[in-house]
Amino acid sequence: MSLFEALDTSRGGMTAQTKSTAITSTNIANLTTVGYKRSEVSFHDLVTTSQYNPSYEPGGVRANRILRADQQGTVQQTASSTDASILGNGFFVVGLGSNIEADSAVAPTNMFFTRNGTFGEAVVRDFSAGTQSTYLANAAGQFLYGWQFDQNGELPVDRDFGSLTAVNVSQFDEMALPTTLLNISVNLDANAQDIDPHVSSIASGQLPANSEDVSFSRSFTVYDQNGAPQQLSFEYRKIVGPMAHFTSNNGTIQTPQDVFIPTTGNSSYDGISVGDSFSVDIGGISETYTFVDEATGDDVATNQIATMQGLIAALNQHGADPLAVPAVASAAQAGIENGRLLVRATDPTVTITLAEASGTPISGANTLNIVNDPDAPGDLTYEPDEDITNPTIYPGQVDFPAIENTTNPVPQNWWELTIVNPANGNVLRQGLLNFNGDGSLNATPDADGNILIDLSTNPIDFDGDPATAGDAITVNMTNTSQFAGNFDVINSSQNGAGLGDRVGVEITNDGRVIGLFSNGLTANLYQIPLANFANANGLNDISGTIFSITEASGDPMIGLPGEFGNGQIRGSAIENSNVDITDEFAHLIVSQRGFSLNSQMIQAIDEMAERLGQL
Repeated sequence: MSLFEALDTSRGGMTAQTKSTAITSTNIANLTTVGYKRSEVSFHDLVTTSQYNPSYEPGGVRANRILRADQQGTVQQTASSTDASILGNGFFVVGLGSNIEADSAVAPTNMFFTRNGTFGEAVVRDFSAGTQSTYLANAAGQFLYGWQFDQNGELPVDRDFGSLTAVNVSQFDEMALPTTLLNISVNLDANAQDIDPHVSSIASGQLPANSEDVSFSRSFTVYDQNGAPQQLSFEYRKIVGPMAHFTSNNGTIQTPQDVFIPTTGNSSYDGISVGDSFSVDIGGISETYTFVDEATGDDVATNQIATMQGLIAALNQHGADPLAVPAVASAAQAGIENGRLLVRATDPTVTITLAEASGTPISGANTLNIVNDPDAPGDLTYEPDEDITNPTIYPGQVDFPAIENTTNPVPQNWWELTIVNPANGNVLRQGLLNFNGDGSLNATPDADGNILIDLSTNPIDFDGDPATAGDAITVNMTNTSQFAGNFDVINSSQNGAGLGDRVGVEITNDGRVIGLFSNGLTANLYQIPLANFANANGLNDISGTIFSITEASGDPMIGLPGEFGNGQIRGSAIENSNVDITDEFAHLIVSQRGFSLNSQMIQAIDEMAERLGQL
């Protein structure tokens, strides 16, 4: 009869409110549980009246639980560098152990998902093997999974569940970074004395000049592939240069004030007489220079020479025509250097040929005594010491920055740079540098505007072991300059580091796990992915604020933060429970009142049943 059916309906109402209260109590109990997702109760009526029976039959109610895993909890900043939170959709992928038999298509059954990002270092010991490893695991003991970066800093091409591994940071307890880039900024003294191979101690009388004392040298510390510090020595020598040139050497210190044929007194040039002359041919431009006495004086315009100053001035106008359109510059650059007359061709490709036209003013004692070209046969024909467009004396020139102005570089601004391994004295590279009139390098910059020496085409073998790969280093010398003044290393830096111990781990805002090392290095170790579901509320929750896949949730889609609808990862933060205490107490009050009213209904039905029994 309906009276007793009503009694069962009220009993069902009390049961439903009891379940609602249990869910509320669980939510409140986990108010401070990181990553906890609250549940709600959905009440459904149970109808027992049949459409074929018009009489009324009491129904009932059922309480169903609904998981609210898709609702965001509040994000709280923390002091831990390994904490992480998710803003938006997605879950961290975790496992209950460090080894998961992953499948490339779907997540395996022993892989779980969580929003609990309280990760920290957890040590796992293998007592049988006597080893231990350090993983990232959260406070519930679940291992974080991610994609490992390779040695080139790249992630796996196939980023799926099969390529996930437990984040094992102990694989990176030490790290060294070999130097690949050395930046040096050096000023070279423009007033340094030139090394002239024709009159130096160089046995061949030709370049290279590395047997001569250096003008300036500095050593810079770099790091090899083992993290060991190594030295690279940079030796700079100011040289006359690769252009054809000739030098006088009459045994005295020559000055611009020298008089060749004085009116009175003695001269160190008494081998020169009035009317003596010689010709200079520079690249097909020939002029003859005739000596006159002091009383006649210099006439530069007609190449009548009485003094060294007049000879220098005339040579500096050799073949020049300022009235031509365009104007023709001098084919020679002359001056006194190191107490000797030095004449260079301004065109690095031409040959200089000298010949005595009258008398012997350029050869013999007490004359200009021009030094023969050391090329065989030794004569007065001077070829360029080096072809700067196709070097042979300096085969390493191909690794030096290409000379930009090869037509008329500044003749007096040449340097020979030798890079040496001081540990064994081996010459690693040797080549020429030239500077413009403004003190900047006469060199062709790369696409980024940098002037580089490439030591990677033939890597440096610091340890002498041919079985190990050499160290490929690029030298950036963009800011190297030549100004009158002191030699100076303005600054230097390199991107290598010696062997350092891992001192920390950090999860970045884009989900990378990076290692922090005592040598100041940081390195990408893992990328944390996020797994997303079509119906996150269909997941099955398990103790430890983790969830497993169900048919209702669907298979997960795994990707980088921001992919496939995933949210973003924030480091040094945790996501708190999404429980709202106000809502929970409101639900508690409603459940309490519903339970009370149902109990009153049972009491009333009991009284009615008792009265019925009395009747």
